[in-house]
Amino acid sequence: MRKTMVWITLACVGWCMVGLGSAQADEKVRSAKRDTVSMRWTSTAPAAGYEAMMLDRTRTVYVAQKAALTGQEITDAEAIETRDGKDVVLTLSGPAAVRFGEQWEKHQGDSLAIVSGARLLTVGAVSFNAASSAVLMSGLSPSHAARVTQLWGEAKAIPGGPAITLVASRRNIAPGGTVAVDVFVSGVLDLRVYQVTLEAEGGTSGTLSRQQAIVDTSRSDYVFRNQQKLDAVDQTLGRLGGVLFGKGINATQRSYLGAYEFVASPDAAGEFTLRARTDSTTILMDSHNQLQSFVSTPAKITVGDASRTRARDK
Repeated sequence: MRKTMVWITLACVGWCMVGLGSAQADEKVRSAKRDTVSMRWTSTAPAAGYEAMMLDRTRTVYVAQKAALTGQEITDAEAIETRDGKDVVLTLSGPAAVRFGEQWEKHQGDSLAIVSGARLLTVGAVSFNAASSAVLMSGLSPSHAARVTQLWGEAKAIPGGPAITLVASRRNIAPGGTVAVDVFVSGVLDLRVYQVTLEAEGGTSGTLSRQQAIVDTSRSDYVFRNQQKLDAVDQTLGRLGGVLFGKGINATQRSYLGAYEFVASPDAAGEFTLRARTDSTTILMDSHNQLQSFVSTPAKITVGDASRTRARDK
């Protein structure tokens, strides 16, 4: 009964996003290879090379698809109190300052957007001080300024951005054998909700089928350990996940999300690939109910002759 109620709660809090449709899922896939944090020029009207993005779900902003700066080119970020809100000072690396100075000649008077994955964080007026290699973004709200400085400060520690990684207990199994697969997340900021669904493909014959999914919250590397949270597993649909009651946490280092057990059919053979599904059944969501783009590293399992498999495993 407890698990049933937990899953219903999770569905209300986090998995409402699953019904948003294929368009948002496709956008998540398209944006997976973008820099986790970037600065991009904006336009007041639609223009070639710009895309429409929503700011705080209330305002449409046209943002350049190409980054003017990436998170890796920011060496420091600081918020400064002003009469109109807060300014953010971003200090650039040497090569980035030179390149941005060339752009500045063309874009003086334009605004800059700060984007994380596929999410527009804020837009502000900008000025550039070549002598100090600093970009000043003006007139940001306190919440936007705090979000930006936190995000950029930690972006240097997570150059790859959010990632889901599958790690199998064995590389080779015999037909009819089982393999456990742990699911990890890393490089994600402000994680509050996650859901994972795995699928198997490949092989020359037979199947590699999911038997069960678990979330072992007692593990020391569990992503929400020592937090007030709910966890759930849907064995029928093969989903596992968790949600925090409070604000999200930063999981920059590899953290455990859950695990699966797969079994090879008696006629299974060849190499199978286990991967996190790339549709809306696998999600990472922050405290603002925004989906976070991610990349995924699959696990590969070879099913072969039992005697040969045992020899390779020794």
